[in-house]
Amino acid sequence: MDKKEDECGGNGINLDKTTSTVKAKETLYCSVAAAIVGCSTDKSMGLKKNLENSIEKVEDDKKYIENEFEFLKQVFNQENNTKCVLEVIERNELIIEILVKSPCPCFFVFTVNRKTKNSNIQYVNQVIESNVPQTITVLEEPNLSFKMYQQNNVNSSDSSMNKTLHKSAKLFKKLTRHIDKNAFCLNIDMKSFKLNKTHTFLLEGINATADVKIRRKNCFGCDEVIFGFEELQDVIDKIFVYVFAVYRKNNNIEVLRCNLTMVNFILQCITEYYGIIPLTMRLLVLAKIFDLKFSGDFMNIRERILSYNCEIIKNACLLTTPKALKALGVLGEGIIIYFNSIIELNGCSFFFPPELETTRINEFIKWSKLITIVLKVKIWDNPVAGVYVTKLQNIIKDLIGKNIFEWFSKKFATIDSQFSYIDYVCSIIDQIYLCISSNHYSLTNFLTSFQMNYLNIVFKLVNERLKVIVRSSIIDAIDELNNKDKKELEIFTRSTMKLFDALRQLKSLQLSHNCDDIITYEDYFETTSVFWTFTWSNVSKELIYKALEPQYNEKRQHSDSITSIRSMKNKKTLDYPCFDSAIYCLAIWKALSDDYVRLQITNNRIARICTLRIICVFSENLRIYSKEISKEAHSKNSAIFSLKSANSIEHVIEQITQNYGRFIEIERLKTLLSDEEYFTTCNTMAKIISTTQNVCYRMAENLIVLFLTKKKDILKNLCKNLSNQGVKRERTNLKTLVKSFLNHEGMENLFYYLEKIFNLIEENLSTRLREFALQKLWNLTEYYIKDSLIIGQSIKYYDQMESACYHICQLLKVVWNTEESQLYKELKINKTPTEDLILQYYIRLGDRTINTSITDKTQTLTLRIGYVPMTGQQILLSMLIIKANNVPILDIFSKSSDPYVRIELMPRYFFPLESYPSPTTEIRQKTLNPKWNQFFRMTIAESKFFINGACLRISILDHDVVLFNDIAGEAFIPLSTIPKMAGSEIKNLPKQIIIPILPVSNNQYGIEFMILKDRIHDNVAKEFCDYELYIKNYHMLPPLCNDDNEFRTEAIKTLDKRKKQIKTVIKNAF
Repeated sequence: MDKKEDECGGNGINLDKTTSTVKAKETLYCSVAAAIVGCSTDKSMGLKKNLENSIEKVEDDKKYIENEFEFLKQVFNQENNTKCVLEVIERNELIIEILVKSPCPCFFVFTVNRKTKNSNIQYVNQVIESNVPQTITVLEEPNLSFKMYQQNNVNSSDSSMNKTLHKSAKLFKKLTRHIDKNAFCLNIDMKSFKLNKTHTFLLEGINATADVKIRRKNCFGCDEVIFGFEELQDVIDKIFVYVFAVYRKNNNIEVLRCNLTMVNFILQCITEYYGIIPLTMRLLVLAKIFDLKFSGDFMNIRERILSYNCEIIKNACLLTTPKALKALGVLGEGIIIYFNSIIELNGCSFFFPPELETTRINEFIKWSKLITIVLKVKIWDNPVAGVYVTKLQNIIKDLIGKNIFEWFSKKFATIDSQFSYIDYVCSIIDQIYLCISSNHYSLTNFLTSFQMNYLNIVFKLVNERLKVIVRSSIIDAIDELNNKDKKELEIFTRSTMKLFDALRQLKSLQLSHNCDDIITYEDYFETTSVFWTFTWSNVSKELIYKALEPQYNEKRQHSDSITSIRSMKNKKTLDYPCFDSAIYCLAIWKALSDDYVRLQITNNRIARICTLRIICVFSENLRIYSKEISKEAHSKNSAIFSLKSANSIEHVIEQITQNYGRFIEIERLKTLLSDEEYFTTCNTMAKIISTTQNVCYRMAENLIVLFLTKKKDILKNLCKNLSNQGVKRERTNLKTLVKSFLNHEGMENLFYYLEKIFNLIEENLSTRLREFALQKLWNLTEYYIKDSLIIGQSIKYYDQMESACYHICQLLKVVWNTEESQLYKELKINKTPTEDLILQYYIRLGDRTINTSITDKTQTLTLRIGYVPMTGQQILLSMLIIKANNVPILDIFSKSSDPYVRIELMPRYFFPLESYPSPTTEIRQKTLNPKWNQFFRMTIAESKFFINGACLRISILDHDVVLFNDIAGEAFIPLSTIPKMAGSEIKNLPKQIIIPILPVSNNQYGIEFMILKDRIHDNVAKEFCDYELYIKNYHMLPPLCNDDNEFRTEAIKTLDKRKKQIKTVIKNAF
């Protein structure tokens, strides 16, 4: 910096020989000397009042003042000036010019007062006549004030009162006792009074004004010239130039320290004497320090001077001292000039890109440190003062902006042909990130003193340029993209994702430093993100197919051992074997998710699109993987391969289902979307995964079914052998004996085979597939057992089969769902005793009668029925058969019917005909709506009456004289539903009821009947089935019913008679 500086003392040592300059220096010197004398007088007066101060102290002060004057003479080059001799210097005087204006003549007493610490001394008293100019001269002393009283009792001709008195305070009080103190009308304090200017005061209590002007005559006997801002600035300039010229010449730090102390005292005297605000003086000193140019050797001295003065004014506020704004302006301009000189010397290219502790930046910070010291002071917290700070900040901002513009221009002037344009932009962003993140600390910390945030400024300018570059580069890349070319689409995706990630890192850097301007870029990638998803889909498919290469490919050997497969969720060894391809697929999907998550997308639209598309990619890949591995399993005739394939499908779908939310950080998506959008998105993802899961589960289950299908033939034969065990056979021969012997081992063989399959499943399938396989195995076994179950065997046989089924379920660790099992229902009903089955049959027929709705065309019977308990545990059943309606036409010749009613108690094994005969009503000829009104009674044992299934069978039959009586319909009334009567008389019968008379139908013969039909060795079952089948097949009662014996005899006679008539008619015809 020495080459660019001026010689410090040149202007102070070389004398200007012109007369005007000499005169100006002399006048300025006298003004400064007067200030020193005035302030020194104040101090000496205080010393004289203190009796403890000795004459030696006064002599020391006098000697110090001599040194000051000697210093001043050298600064102002006044060694030959006779007025500069200390001995001729006297005290300063104040000349008071006063004119009281009043309409009528009056007199006033003018007093001079000096305030001390303990009293108020009045030592000048003079009478003033109104309308007559008066001049009063007094010695200048500290804390002077002037008072004036109106005097009414004083003789104007008294000459003693027309003179200035210098008496003691005691004598003065005696002389002025006659003054009316209530006539006080004016008070002037010198501290607030402006010299050399006429002031007009309104006198209190009287109609008069006073024009007062005070002039100072300096110690040289000359009227004092105006000493203001420019004079102070001139004095400071000359003093500091001289001081540092001496220091440069002698290089004596002690002399410099002594001179600076003397300078500080002189400047304080000037500000005090001339009423200049001290803050103004300090600000001008600071400005002069910046204005002086000296080398680095003086940097520490200059820094100390600045720190000292800043410490004095650290709490100063320009709002309370606005007169110092002019000095602050000088300081502000000086700082700006100084800063520009630093930039001119060191350059400004280090602002961007920032440099790390280089010589240039260190020099810049060192020379700019003086500015930072001053900027810490409170004086800048003012709108007017802030202008200079703002100007300095704008200079720095302009320099940074210039650097950034030049840097970008240079970077994009020539683009490396090895990179695409997007890749090149990405490299530029990476450079910005690296240089700022690593090298910004020096400038950031330094510019904080300038009330500036370096990173805010840089990032705001960089962001503006990057937005334009990124937007244009993406638009151009999309326009040039051929999205049908997978390779080109993949390159496009890699480049744009890399660009997105680079911008994300730059944004993270900005956020980490709490920058105001954060780069926004994601909106530019909305269209780009759609192409990303297509690339993700294509690349993941290729990788899935690559992972599904033949399991024994020479290029890649797969390990199928259990210990080589790791669970992604708990990082523990799997307890079932699966192919390595399952783990490869999961690694592919995790890598895809990591690439997406690393982008840290905050745009809710892009995040929603990408998230849903990734889930779709998972779904597509899962289906491809499951389909391909299932296809390979079907092509191989290997049970173990099928099981491992099923395990692999199960493993990938289970891991994706459990971890897809963690893969894509779904919780982060919640912060980007509204509650409704988040719910909809999550619901959509869950449905996609659930649908895919069901499809893949079915594929895995189909492989299990494929495995079991290969076992079904052996299983079917073993189940058939089990069913044939313990069968009762009609004939016994050698063949049947051998079969019976072999069938005894049927259960053991089946158990052994099932245990073998169970062990294979247990060791080679995952938990869910294991449960599914064992359930399917049981279902298959159950089906074959049911299919081979032999009907019509003894109850013991069915007990043995049921026990075998329970043992099989226990072996396979499955639960036999007896509520839905057709085999269990068949076994249970086959184990039911014949009597119970017959009762169940009649219960169902009773429910059929009760639950059938009646319409106008329904065949019905109207009756009244009830029962009465009797002694001997008997029940008396009474009924009144009233009428029937809508009886069908059963006689084709007469186009009518001859109906009658037959009443039976069922079942027959409970109510044999011998003990409970079946009564009938009278026959009504040729009517379809017969009426009977016949009363019947039946006695039934109480133990049989209330049995569930015991019922009253009411049949309407058509009487046929020639043939058998046809059944028109039947109704079954459960005995337990018949109401109780109050008495046995007919009048106590309950109200009449109407019941439907239903024709015989195939629907009434349920499973109970079929089982009873197969019990050919059971006489009760055979008798029951024969009876019911006869009615079903012939629609008439069987002969064993003994129905219509009397009618039958008459019918036979009539038939014989008609036969004879027919023969006669035939003979006559031929």
